Amino acid sequence: MKRTYDKQKNANYTKSFNNKKRDEKPKEEHYLDAFKPGVEVRNGDVGKALRILKKKLERSDFQKELAKQQYYEKPSEKRKRKKQQAVKRWERHVRDSEASGEMRQYELTGVKWMKCKRKSRKIRDARDRANRRQRASGHF
Repeated sequence: MKRTYDKQKNANYTKSFNNKKRDEKPKEEHYLDAFKPGVEVRNGDVGKALRILKKKLERSDFQKELAKQQYYEKPSEKRKRKKQQAVKRWERHVRDSEASGEMRQYELTGVKWMKCKRKSRKIRDARDRANRRQRASGHF
């Protein structure tokens, strides 16, 4: 059995399909939307307003965002950058918590790992720094 299609009916369906209003999805936030560049000039002091604007730009990492948008960043580079940032955050956390005396970093024991002078000097210097910080903060 062969079906026959009504061309007019098909054309009406296509028109109605194409004319349907699409749901307005919120657009992705543009990197410039986060920064509102409004600075008020008071008493005609443009120099001060300029300094305030520069501080605002610096705090919002405006330059970094522009630089990031300027070139394509490969996904592998993005992962690498994110990992480096996480490592940096962790090291800062460890350093701050050691300085306050909350945490003491695990130190290796034994002689096998300390074969070279550079490693033993590095560990000795780290211990000295930690002791100095704790003395300065009044923990000893």
